[in-house]
Amino acid sequence: MSVNHLKKLMFTKQINIKDIKAQALLAVIHNYLHQYFEAIKNNDFKVILEDDKSLEEQKILEKEFYKIYKYLDKNIYTYFQLEQIIKESKKDKKSYEVVQTLEPIIFYYNYIINQVTSRLLNFYNSKDKVKWKPELLAFYFILDYKESFPSIFKKHEYLQNFDFEKISNIVINENKKLKQKFNIQGYDKNSILVPTKMQNIANQTILSLIKKKYKIKRN
Repeated sequence: MSVNHLKKLMFTKQINIKDIKAQALLAVIHNYLHQYFEAIKNNDFKVILEDDKSLEEQKILEKEFYKIYKYLDKNIYTYFQLEQIIKESKKDKKSYEVVQTLEPIIFYYNYIINQVTSRLLNFYNSKDKVKWKPELLAFYFILDYKESFPSIFKKHEYLQNFDFEKISNIVINENKKLKQKFNIQGYDKNSILVPTKMQNIANQTILSLIKKKYKIKRN
């Protein structure tokens, strides 16, 4: 990896390192929402351990998350686009040059994915089947990064001004129901509840992402 790739991307796009991390994060969010909607389409809810939402609440969530997904689909470099560019770069000089420019985003994308995978596995012992809610990770990623950098998505005005109240209310209500169901008092960082685990993973990953420096391999 070359520091020149980082400088080139920052110069050509007029962005800083926080923006680059945000672009990588948005690519991860798009990927997770894609998996969420694929699970819905295929009636594949093995990713969910417990769910106390009503059918109406579930439909509201699907509608709100779909708005975010479709916006990202049209306005960022998605994982699928990055993957295709990387494949083409092996035989096309122009695509290779694009990959070199996008290398910092790819670096941070892989970092986020690895962090989430590692933290998911840490939440379960080797005998447990890992359960997760990709849509909640996506939700908490946006909220946590915006909390750290309030105007970070200013280049994505739709996201910057998106009203997350409907999603927040449903998530909060579901957590309350689940805590009552499992007789859990207050906040527990070691909670058995998947929504709480997703919140913890997102928070820890964002904190780690903020500190992560772009590593350069010197030849």
